[in-house]
Amino acid sequence: MAMLTYLVKSKARRRLLLLLWGEARHAAGMPQRGSVTELADAVGISFGSAHKELAEMKRLQLVTAGQVDGKEVFAANHAHPHAAVLRALVATSHAPAVAATSRADEALLQALRRLGAPLAKAGAVKPKAVAAKPGPQPQPLLPLLARSLELARRRPDVAKALPVLFSRRSHEFTHVGLRALKLAADKKHALGFLLELAGEVAGDQRLATLAEALVDHRVHRLQPFFIGAVSRRAAKPGFALAKKWGFSMELDAAAFRDLYRKVARP
Repeated sequence: MAMLTYLVKSKARRRLLLLLWGEARHAAGMPQRGSVTELADAVGISFGSAHKELAEMKRLQLVTAGQVDGKEVFAANHAHPHAAVLRALVATSHAPAVAATSRADEALLQALRRLGAPLAKAGAVKPKAVAAKPGPQPQPLLPLLARSLELARRRPDVAKALPVLFSRRSHEFTHVGLRALKLAADKKHALGFLLELAGEVAGDQRLATLAEALVDHRVHRLQPFFIGAVSRRAAKPGFALAKKWGFSMELDAAAFRDLYRKVARP
């Protein structure tokens, strides 16, 4: 990572290069494409930063761009004359911020979308086809929490979507139901943070009250919310709630509020 950091000063640019040009992902046929919004969410940067970097990459022919379902989708241009040099440089660095989407992850994402999570449908591995059943009903949210929290700590887009989903499915959260959850202490603590955040963005004090029972009192210092390479910086100024729960996070409170305001129905 030291060489790439030295040559590429912009963190947003490095993250997009790692995601789009990672040799291991390319060799394995893993998704390395997406719209501006999807790529920005995948690596935890703002839409504006992603748009600026992708426009410059397009100008330099480092990425290709095409229309898919009415959206401009970007991918690494492996036909570029210096593609091999760039792949070699990226190969000396850490893996991309977001891991490849497995079939299990994509099945979980689909289940969360059916429940109301505002998650974009990126070009991910599709789950194996199953016979269609008449009138499928979304399953309850609580049994999905353990895996959803694991995914949220690897993917900023899932972390931003869960508070919206929690506010939409707030009727499923009760003191009795939360006490019955078989979650490890660290997962309960992460759930408490996202529950209180859901209450804050949605103006639902009941969710914030429920979150109090999930605090892990052994947490005495800041720890990264995202696991892996997604975030290595301290919580942004003003994100008091993250600090209260002992998490550092590159996303700030505005990122969560903006998504809620964008998708919440009056």
